[in-house]
Order: sequence, then structure tokens, then C-alpha cells
Amino acid sequence: MGTILFLIPFCTLGIWVTFNPILQSWGTSSDGSWGTWEISPDANGLPSAPIKTMIPVALLLLLLQSISQAIKYLAVLLGYQEVADRIHL
Repeated sequence: MGTILFLIPFCTLGIWVTFNPILQSWGTSSDGSWGTWEISPDANGLPSAPIKTMIPVALLLLLLQSISQAIKYLAVLLGYQEVADRIHL
């Protein structure tokens, strides 16, 4: 129940919330034009947009795994013995 009630909505909300800040980090303006990347404030700072992009990518992978787990739990609840036996191994 925790996977369906907490993990899947958390991942979905996390992807939704980080979408616009990531686009702004890549350099999009409010008028739709593209500017420069967000860079680190250090001297000769590296662009921070690629590493910030990993946040929604990681949440997407976690979402896919949680959907997979929910399907597996549903199969066990519905009585598929083969799935239950593989989980016990």
C-alpha cells in the first residue's frame, strides 16, 4: 500500500515540481527564448544544468521501479503462485 499511496505520488510530484527549474537552469526565459546555462559561482564554474537534470531522471527511474513493484505485489495478492515462489527465493 505504501508504494501506491506514497512512493508513486512522490515521484510524480517530484518530476512535476523540478521540470520548470531544470528548464530555467538550461537557459530558457519566461518568453520562451534560450539564453545561457546556469553556471557554478566558483571561478571558472562548471554548468550546473546537466547535474540538475539528473534529479528528474532519477525520479523517473524510481517511478518505473515502483510501478514494477506494485505490479509484482498485485500479482501476489491475486494468487499467482509462480511470482510468490520467485519472491521467496
